[in-house]
Amino acid sequence: LKWILAQVDVANFTTCGAPQAMMGSLPVEGLVIEPFKVTAAVIILALTLVLISRDSWSWLPVGRTCGAMLGASLMVVFQVVQPEHAFEAVDLETLAVLFGISAMVHYLEREGFFEFLAGPMLKQCGSPFSLLICISAVSFMSAALFMNDPACLFLTPLVVKVVAARKLPPAPYLIALATSANIGAAVTPIGSPQNMIIATKSGFSFLDFLVPLGPVAALAWLININVVCLLFRRQLFPPTLETMQADDIANAHRADSTHEGTHGDAELAQVEPTDPIAPDSSTLGTSSTDWIADGTAEPLPKALQFLWCRITRPKLVAFLTVALGVMIGFIADLPLGWTCICGASAMVILDRQPPDEMLRSVDGSLLLFFSSLFIVMRGISETGLPSLLWREVMLGPDSEEANLGNSGVLAIFALLVLIGSNVMSNVPLVLLVSPEIHVFGRYSNFAWLVLSWVSTVAGNLTLVGSVANLIVAEKARTHHELGFREYTRVGAPSTLLLIPATLPVLWWLADTRLGM
Repeated sequence: LKWILAQVDVANFTTCGAPQAMMGSLPVEGLVIEPFKVTAAVIILALTLVLISRDSWSWLPVGRTCGAMLGASLMVVFQVVQPEHAFEAVDLETLAVLFGISAMVHYLEREGFFEFLAGPMLKQCGSPFSLLICISAVSFMSAALFMNDPACLFLTPLVVKVVAARKLPPAPYLIALATSANIGAAVTPIGSPQNMIIATKSGFSFLDFLVPLGPVAALAWLININVVCLLFRRQLFPPTLETMQADDIANAHRADSTHEGTHGDAELAQVEPTDPIAPDSSTLGTSSTDWIADGTAEPLPKALQFLWCRITRPKLVAFLTVALGVMIGFIADLPLGWTCICGASAMVILDRQPPDEMLRSVDGSLLLFFSSLFIVMRGISETGLPSLLWREVMLGPDSEEANLGNSGVLAIFALLVLIGSNVMSNVPLVLLVSPEIHVFGRYSNFAWLVLSWVSTVAGNLTLVGSVANLIVAEKARTHHELGFREYTRVGAPSTLLLIPATLPVLWWLADTRLGM
């Protein structure tokens, strides 16, 4: 900021006449730099980011939503953004997608969809490793279809119940749940709020996301699972029965030699190998989902499962039919916002009950939070500061576009997105970077995908990098305190491995699908 203001000799200043040293490359036509607006916008942005970084601060306990609303108000009060421009900045389609997905998830969750989806898979898991694979796979798929935050919200209690019933360490399963949800959220434009914003601004269809990002996310999922298994190998791969018996015999022989054979035989006779993964029925409750945890109930034949669901849960079948129709609408490239709204409306009609419960379940504060962020980021963008800094970093002295095909430029871009997503959160970063994607020229399509991919999986870096991580930690707190260090021990190496490993694959798939 000091560097920019030092270049400004008059109150209003058009960058078309700015020195080339200040611009770093090309001037931005029609961009006017006003020192007061720049200063006010930077201070307001900094205050907003601080307020939304925590649930509450002792010196100003307003919370995240009202912190963002305060920032939007200050942008208008200090005339960084004109009132009419502020309302124009709000992306109604993104809000419509958020509302529609939240409403549909409410109806599906109420009818036991997540238990119906995860139950048969978890029931068949006979080892800690296979249980980990099932949990992470269900989390991955649920996040891709219903957003990562709702997926973690509804799956975490089920995972805690299963793990507690089998007396397994919760940490690897909770971490796998959160990290897999963040990876799966990158696959579709409805998987995360930042993807919704990118889909709106880039014009990408559902398949434009799915085709290149689906295989990339599958590769990342495999890398993440291997990291979890490596760091929790002792808990996930317990000694076999034969190994345990051999160890017990060896220990008994050592005890025999130590005690001169007086007690060795008695100790050996008392050795009773146990199954380390057998569920403990004493920890089970009385709910209808206990069979998921203990695996004692006989499963229905596959041919009868749908009929059973149709007889006992007709609304679930109806809601799943609507959800399938919504997915077909996405693939057919219908407008995302209206497709979600129509799907939610159809479920309201099929439910044939007052929608009061659904309306209460939809997080209105989340919609207000994003609306306020749209205005705050519009304000900082209108100052011209992001354009100047972005061009200074990404463009060479004589370049007309940033060559994202160059591995060095790609690495810098991915690193900036990774750091920015963890410093200011992924949604504000996407709102800030989106207007500048055009500097990549013919590589713009690839830049949108890199922005979507890296900003989403960047949430796996630390516990506070994603709201989904915090949801898992909060919902599991009564059974296990998932700490920052415990999570980051897995999340950091996984993220730093999978991003460079997947970007070349993303390049090839993006070139095949979108062309560059």
